[in-house]
Amino acid sequence: MKLSLKKILTMLLVAMACASPRAATTAQWRIMTYNVPLGNILVSDGNGRNTWENRCAQLHAYLQNVSPDLLGMQEPVRSELCDVLRGIPGYAMVGVARDDGAEKGEYTPIIYKTHRFRVEASGNYWLTETPDVVSKVEGSSHNRIATWALLTDKLTGARLLYTNTHLSYNSEAVKLAQIKVLKQHIRTLNDTYGPDLPHLLTGDFNMQDTEDNYNYVLNWKIRMKDIWETTSDRWHWLTGKNTLQGRIDYIYATTNVKGVMVRWDNRKTDDGFWVSDHDPLWADVSYRTTTEDDARLATNDAWAAIDSTRSFTAGRIKLAPTASRLSSDGMEPSFPLSYAIDSNTSTFAHSLYSTTAPNAPHYIQVMPSKEVTDVFFSFLRRNDNEEYGLSDRWEDVMVTASDDGVQWDYITEIHDFGGTQNKSYSSGNIALRRPYKYIRFNVMRTPGMKLRNGHPQYSVSEFQVYENKLAATSEYASLPAVAEAADALAALVSTVSEKVATHTVEASDVDALRQGIDALQQARRTASSITVPMAAEDQSPQPSYRLDGTRYTGGRGLVVTKGRKVLR
Repeated sequence: MKLSLKKILTMLLVAMACASPRAATTAQWRIMTYNVPLGNILVSDGNGRNTWENRCAQLHAYLQNVSPDLLGMQEPVRSELCDVLRGIPGYAMVGVARDDGAEKGEYTPIIYKTHRFRVEASGNYWLTETPDVVSKVEGSSHNRIATWALLTDKLTGARLLYTNTHLSYNSEAVKLAQIKVLKQHIRTLNDTYGPDLPHLLTGDFNMQDTEDNYNYVLNWKIRMKDIWETTSDRWHWLTGKNTLQGRIDYIYATTNVKGVMVRWDNRKTDDGFWVSDHDPLWADVSYRTTTEDDARLATNDAWAAIDSTRSFTAGRIKLAPTASRLSSDGMEPSFPLSYAIDSNTSTFAHSLYSTTAPNAPHYIQVMPSKEVTDVFFSFLRRNDNEEYGLSDRWEDVMVTASDDGVQWDYITEIHDFGGTQNKSYSSGNIALRRPYKYIRFNVMRTPGMKLRNGHPQYSVSEFQVYENKLAATSEYASLPAVAEAADALAALVSTVSEKVATHTVEASDVDALRQGIDALQQARRTASSITVPMAAEDQSPQPSYRLDGTRYTGGRGLVVTKGRKVLR
């Protein structure tokens, strides 16, 4: 029986009103704090082979083994950060150096898994009465800075705040002044982005838990808990379950976060390397998601279900036929953006590196030559130098879009570029949902991670964006009942998204989205009169991206596939 679009939409809206509330889900994150100074460790320490190169290799192995979702470091300088990030694929960072607000001095960076989190906003402030400028409180030997980020968990839809810092080792009065600035900003961030958002705080506090300042961290302005002290499943490599006397590294969280497990590992390896003069501290923490979080996740899944009914034929019309259609946050004068579209594989464009770039991801921005809703891009890495070509090629790109160049909508994030050896790449479909004036490709990670003001520089030999055409053989185009169900679900997504934005979404809205997804899958099965098969990769040469950056093709349910190398 064929249902009209109006009837399907009416059924879904009724489902919103009648759906029973869903049980809340739980987000779990692994968070680590680690002070890893470039100095302080002598080559002669331990096994006598403690060069930074050897220590860094040990650090890479340790981080890959523990695999924290979020990592707050203290004391790294720019060169050290580049080295650390280069050896832990899948991570990016936010943060600036404390002595110039750019690249001079130590950082307190927030390092995060790009496939797990999206950075919605971030910033830094100095722990003084003039927090927006480089400064230090009276009596402090060094400038002290905090880095913060507002993150969305792509796996659960949960939003959280995270702050990482490093306090002075001077007097308790100096630290108290810094703590008050820190806790006031934490309170302000929660007031700005949501008073009930979970907030994680990590750092080297140079403070023992017997000091009065410890209680200020816990109770002043906004209540927080010490995850080590409030978690039963805990273990220190030296003292077991007992608290180590004189500890100065901490993981704190607001009271709506629960500690699941805490571990304090040894800074020294079994074969005698001293990675740091601090022991790494990490914890698994959990948070009960809200209805808004669940709605964000359900919206993501709804779009994925809709897009799984669509396949595409690649267009050949260039959306950036001239350099006037391209812009960026800054390119090297000798390697302009026009080289990316000159059809000459011996030239390349390179992001700005000779001077300090803005503290934001470096990007290529396209002003499409026509209105489009579905696009793909092709990329050819630099070929004149194999080392630089491999080091500076794209490895992770976040796609955003805008009508005015000021307010940017998140579209997707792409993680799979076909391996570091691959010279050329063609993306799957990028669903914009509607026409935009600008599309921006933000480079979040490269294999070399050569940072300029906290973000990796890149090079590209050839780059182009094309329109994707809906294939006539796709389910959406060839099966009217499927198209009607997909359109009805899209309308419901729009309604629920507006409720999320205005903080009026209810649990029944989430259930209605889930029922709408089921209704679309049922329409697919009914319209085809057979069980819809799982699609193989060669049946869908233009797989699309979910909002979390994973790729999928048409079929019963969602089929995640790896990106394909397409030489152009």
